[in-house]
Amino acid sequence: MRHRLTALTVMTAGLLASCGQSTQTDTPVVRVTPGTGDTVTSFQVQLNSTTRVLKGPGQGHEASSPTGLRLAYLFDQGHLRVRADLPGTSFPDGEARVLLMDPSGRSAQVLLRGTLAPDRTIDPDLVRTLGQNVAGQTAGLFDLMDPAHPFRKLSTDQFLVLARKAAFDVTSTSGTQVILTRNLTQGSTQTRLKLTFDETVGAVTQTDSVTVTPDVQYSASSAIAYADVQGLTQTAVPYEITTRMTSTLIGDQAQAPIHLPVADEHLAGQAAPTLKEGEYVAQSFTAVPGEGVTDINTSELTSSTTFEDIAVNAVQPDFFTPEAN
Repeated sequence: MRHRLTALTVMTAGLLASCGQSTQTDTPVVRVTPGTGDTVTSFQVQLNSTTRVLKGPGQGHEASSPTGLRLAYLFDQGHLRVRADLPGTSFPDGEARVLLMDPSGRSAQVLLRGTLAPDRTIDPDLVRTLGQNVAGQTAGLFDLMDPAHPFRKLSTDQFLVLARKAAFDVTSTSGTQVILTRNLTQGSTQTRLKLTFDETVGAVTQTDSVTVTPDVQYSASSAIAYADVQGLTQTAVPYEITTRMTSTLIGDQAQAPIHLPVADEHLAGQAAPTLKEGEYVAQSFTAVPGEGVTDINTSELTSSTTFEDIAVNAVQPDFFTPEAN
């Protein structure tokens, strides 16, 4: 039996280390391994994420990332590698996996955590698609860091040099903020990415994207909160992300509106319905509050992600290879 990677949506969200809307979460302490220099070479976190459906199928449903999901990034002379340690609770057989990704090479592989042998139960097409998605999502975002000093705070002039090299166009400036855009095309998929850089933070603080395929239009709006890294010169790493996402079925996938009957009574929690004499409860179920004719093609979600147990320069390059133990 082939398994699906249930943690992938959460993990991929964490890869967009330029997303999220700041909340009141206390700024975490970032651990730096002593004697590893003044530059970030690796960035390792435990990821906790919650996604809630605001509109569409499953409205009101809330899902959280599995406990123990860890991400690690390696920056090697401008080359990015990613490792995700997926807990056994993500899989039917209860065995933990390791996911290794090379976004620049658009490749990914899944290993069994105990033996680090290739996992033959995962659909290879799913893994291949994941590698391509990660490559697309990181395109431009990690390019807009100084490759010699990842997460080093940038001036506007320094940022614009990197942005133009990554094919972004400046569309507007306002005070300390600069807004840039870039259009990406991959086959029949088109993406328009907008970044907001804030010089007071020294990094991209918001992203907005619209992706259109023949079947769906997807948009996301995000911002990010950073934590300073004590002991490293003008360096800050992301620690909190929230994103609002909307997807709409289009073309042949679009469905006709459905009729959701308006309820006679809305019950809170475990409250019992008001029954008239002779009435009884034949069946109980949960449904989206009916408003008559309803468009089911559009879904809206929010995702809140925090990075905890943040460690800088704690792992070596071999941690991102199948030979790691």
